Amino acid sequence: MSLKRFASVTGLLEEEAPCCWLCLEEGPDASDKPLCRDCSCRGTSGFVHLSCAVKYAENMSRDDADEEYEYPSAFFRTCPNCKQDYQGDVAYALAKARVDFVEREYKNNHEMCLDAMRENLHALDFKDEQRRSE
Repeated sequence: MSLKRFASVTGLLEEEAPCCWLCLEEGPDASDKPLCRDCSCRGTSGFVHLSCAVKYAENMSRDDADEEYEYPSAFFRTCPNCKQDYQGDVAYALAKARVDFVEREYKNNHEMCLDAMRENLHALDFKDEQRRSE
């Protein structure tokens, strides 16, 4: 049996379709937003729905806040798989989501609100800097 025929019969050598590493679903999320990846993950392992990444970051940040960590922001900034900071549009979207989360859940913690806003401005500035260099 040829290698090509073996692959078509068994499916073992076919390329895997990317799926969200959190919900394990392929394709767009419930609001029709596509999978995204803007970290250092390779292959299909780094794809995530932005909505899933936000829920994950919110849940993990709540857990950290319950443990009395001062600024539970790493989950909005860093990919938990490759441990690298998110880049580009994903970094900006997660920074914005963090501001929304902190304003909703920790509105009386002014230091946390300011830290989230500062990080959001940094992501926005970096995004504009990338556009200027193109």
